Amino acid sequence: YIYLAAQVLDDDVRLAPGTVAWQQDFLGFVLNGEMSSRSAMNRGDEWYLESLAFNITPGGPHVPSTTYYEDRPGFVGEYRCQIVAGGYAFEGRIPISYLNEKQGGNWESARLNFMVQDWDTDEEDKPRYFWQPDWRGNENQVGSGMFWR
Repeated sequence: YIYLAAQVLDDDVRLAPGTVAWQQDFLGFVLNGEMSSRSAMNRGDEWYLESLAFNITPGGPHVPSTTYYEDRPGFVGEYRCQIVAGGYAFEGRIPISYLNEKQGGNWESARLNFMVQDWDTDEEDKPRYFWQPDWRGNENQVGSGMFWR
């Protein structure tokens, strides 16, 4: 498995049960398992259609997590996102078979990015923070977020 984890510091976790993930606080990740020559150049076309993309809101005792993208064909993985003191925590795992299938055998590399949306007001503006530059944006850097075996 590829294990993913993140601790998000947020003094005001805002959730809106019954609405889509991107209208609340959420964590997202994108994992591209293509060969490095393609993965490094990937720009997330068609909302990361060629990648494993996933958004999840934190859940609590009375509020379940909301997810997005897990209904795409080929989605694999297990995950959990919970409200904790001072914010929320995410843990997930993706079978190595995802990378092996994308690379036609024994995987060599993967490209990963995380994003957090922090909605602290009732306004429409919901700032997003990326671990690496947004692959779809003008600040994308070739190969950012690459991991090698």
